[in-house]
Amino acid sequence: MNKSGQMNMMIGLLFGFIIVTTLIALIPGFTEMLDIGTGEDGLMCHGGLYNNGSTIPSTATQKSAIGCLAFKLYIPYLVLAVLIGVVSKILYDRGSQQAPYQ
Repeated sequence: MNKSGQMNMMIGLLFGFIIVTTLIALIPGFTEMLDIGTGEDGLMCHGGLYNNGSTIPSTATQKSAIGCLAFKLYIPYLVLAVLIGVVSKILYDRGSQQAPYQ
């Protein structure tokens, strides 16, 4: 790998680090928004929050099990998608720098 390829790889790693760090910083905000969303009248997910901040009891009637499951899986899928994107970008940059066969 030549110097240009090494520089592109370093930039890719730095870019990936910045994206992952930003995602980690935003997770608490995403979690808070999801907690508020699960407490809305259309879902009433167990463990969600009412508008006054109290937790919805497990005896409350859950209106949409699939909707609640989607809310619970939102953060893991988001993290997984970002990590797959960063790794594929790094691997793509690494593979595009190889010399062609002669």
